[in-house]
Amino acid sequence: GPLVALLGLIGGFLTPALIHTEHPSALSLFGYLFLLHVGLTLVTRSRHWQWLAALTVLASQAWVLLWMITEPWSAADGQILGFFVLLSAFAVLGASAWEESEEQVSRADLAWARGLSYLALLIGLALSAALLSRSHFSNTEWAFLGLLSAACFVLAGLRAAYEPLAWAAAALVWIMLANAGQDVPATGVPRLAVILSIFGAAFSLASYGMLWRPAASVRWAALSVISALGYSLLAYWILPLPPRPEVWACLPVGVAVVYAALSVPIYQRRAALRDGEDILDTLVTGALTALAIAPPMAFEHATLTAVWSLLVPLSVAVARRLRLHGPWILLLLVGAIVGIRLVINPFVLTYDTGPSLWWNPIVWGYLPSAAALFVAVALIWHWRRPTDKVAEDKVDSSTIAAFLEITGCLIVAAFATVFTHLIFHPDSLGTTAIPFHERIALGNVWILLGMLMIALGDWLRRLRSETL
Repeated sequence: GPLVALLGLIGGFLTPALIHTEHPSALSLFGYLFLLHVGLTLVTRSRHWQWLAALTVLASQAWVLLWMITEPWSAADGQILGFFVLLSAFAVLGASAWEESEEQVSRADLAWARGLSYLALLIGLALSAALLSRSHFSNTEWAFLGLLSAACFVLAGLRAAYEPLAWAAAALVWIMLANAGQDVPATGVPRLAVILSIFGAAFSLASYGMLWRPAASVRWAALSVISALGYSLLAYWILPLPPRPEVWACLPVGVAVVYAALSVPIYQRRAALRDGEDILDTLVTGALTALAIAPPMAFEHATLTAVWSLLVPLSVAVARRLRLHGPWILLLLVGAIVGIRLVINPFVLTYDTGPSLWWNPIVWGYLPSAAALFVAVALIWHWRRPTDKVAEDKVDSSTIAAFLEITGCLIVAAFATVFTHLIFHPDSLGTTAIPFHERIALGNVWILLGMLMIALGDWLRRLRSETL
């Protein structure tokens, strides 16, 4: 009965602790524990003693933790422990698959089987990460962690209930790579770059591959995009900068190009996929987000803001032509950032304007940004449909157009003010002294600007009336 099995479990796992040797052997100990683990797993699963199966998993993995605490580290022992963690998890997965494949399985037994799979893989991932850290991030331990992560993805692909395991594996590997990059020597940088590239590409492409299953979920598209962007940012964070730091901008631009290409077959089959519209929305928004990440790696100050502003009309065009929701949210965020950087950013007064009055960061930062926002507004009204809504919060595209229009007007007003100040103080833009004649000039500029804004508003209203 279960009581006898419990006594056998306790005796089996306590026996190694009662045997003292001067030279403990990891191979002998964990070979014995693996056989005991497999035997108890098969017996408890065949007799449906679920709680004993859970105790078996906990007891066998506790020996790995005990060995790591009490014994000095060696690479050979680390490999044995890694194999034990990996094979023990696979044994539990096999027993759980056996349970789930039975024709008549109760809901409680099914829940226990999945719970044991979660327990085995989560503990396995945690111990594999601990072994990886203890080994100072050796290639062998990276391989063990990669195999367990692959098991998580395979299991998640077979059963939607296991999808959180894929997210957990991707997040854990990201954390371990971040730790590995903290104190990496110069000679270890190429190896770390290769490992990071392998894991980032594997998680991104494996998640994308899951989208072609009949019951594919939009969550796989989200995991693919987040993995690509997350591992790209991690590379920028932990790897040394090249002689020309702006070269890093090629990485997110490359991600954007890849996801734009990967979106094409989804676009062609989005009606046939269960979450086809949402999947396409996620992939395209991910590509645009990658483009938004690139400018800070290559530009700064006014140039960065001007390049960012170009994403606003691009997002409008993509959202309109493909009838997507995500790009609207992105363009709102980018438009707000552009407005904040140009309207209420005091550091604008510290920019080096150089010798030219007509070609300086003030001119190329403000005017292209305002023009981009107004172009976006024109595109919104040009492709306007009366039924257009943005996401589930029912934000009408006219509200977004009004926001961009107001932001653009504020940017123009800020430019006129700053540029007038620059005319009177070409060598000291940051001065707070405003003489009387400059105030008179500012008043005239604002009056002229108001007249121009009224004319622009009339043109936009005519454009709006033609499209409604």
